[in-house]
Amino acid sequence: MNEQNLNQQSEETVNEIANERRAAFKQTGVLLGAALLGGLAGKRQVSAQSQGGTSQGGAMQDNMQGNMMSEKTRMRMARINDLTPRNEMGIPRTAVIKQAANAGPREQNDVAILNYALALEYLEADFYNRAVQADNARPYLRGRVKDLARILQRDETTHVQAVSDAIRSLGGTPISKPAFVFPDNAFISPIGFLMLSSELEETGVSAYLGQGQNVRRQDTLNFAASIYGNETRHAALIRHYLGNSTPRNMEMPLPMNAVIEKVRPFFADPQTLPQPMMKP
Repeated sequence: MNEQNLNQQSEETVNEIANERRAAFKQTGVLLGAALLGGLAGKRQVSAQSQGGTSQGGAMQDNMQGNMMSEKTRMRMARINDLTPRNEMGIPRTAVIKQAANAGPREQNDVAILNYALALEYLEADFYNRAVQADNARPYLRGRVKDLARILQRDETTHVQAVSDAIRSLGGTPISKPAFVFPDNAFISPIGFLMLSSELEETGVSAYLGQGQNVRRQDTLNFAASIYGNETRHAALIRHYLGNSTPRNMEMPLPMNAVIEKVRPFFADPQTLPQPMMKP
């Protein structure tokens, strides 16, 4: 299928989804508005789950959101997603870094930035791997939070591989995975899991944004932006499950030294922390 047809299908699907959601809003009326705006109710729902309880309001919200999109539309979205050119890791091909013939200053600079990103991706992937393993051994996550943990595990594992491949494409060597430590409550309590997830994802978003001005190659920037976009979606989902559905009007970049201080408690060996770089 050529690009024109793909774009046409994508536009048609977006329009169909918008029409279906408008219809759903009319049908659900005040109930849906209350579910979307009830941040306090969302917080009580998470708290009830952490105490082993259930939330009727949360279940009603889940049911309404689950019915927002018809099966026909889901199939169309999946078909368009399958037609979108991607590499074997699911990263859009437009964001793949071209093989560098020579590792010059630009490549060396971008390798250093990507290895910094890789350290953060290792951190996130390790956390979600442990969370899923803990939940498999003794279930403590329920419903959509359980599903979210597995989605985050999949995405962050993909990021580790994708960033490692990007570093090799530039003639660099990916850093080894450090050892990490996490608070115990992140693996026994849903609220503990969500709170630490939010901290890690928000830090990752700020870290990627903070290095945008320092990247030297355009394809490296495109690649980093493709992961940055995924990390912002993670952060938004987690904020939603914590009861805060209000989107931010902008994200705030953080310099490397500030990010390092934020993640320092999770590195078992301080020597494996990313090292601050001179501004290129």
